[in-house]
Amino acid sequence: MTEQTESQRPYKVDHTQFGGIVYPSDFNPNNRKQSGKNGSAIARRIACDHQFDRQCRSKAENRKLLEEMKNDQRNNETKM
Repeated sequence: MTEQTESQRPYKVDHTQFGGIVYPSDFNPNNRKQSGKNGSAIARRIACDHQFDRQCRSKAENRKLLEEMKNDQRNNETKM
């Protein structure tokens, strides 16, 4: 019997994004405590996680720009 094997790529964790927290109740459709008038609780958590990712990315970019500005200022001071 001939078997097909799939080559698997090594899994790499992406630390640049927050993956969120998965709760056991997310998989139990009978355990919904809200009527859904404000939308899905899971969807709200996903949206909050995306917003958190955007905030972290923005802060990281700002830190990088601030560091570049400090380096430029140091370079300018040493040239004088």
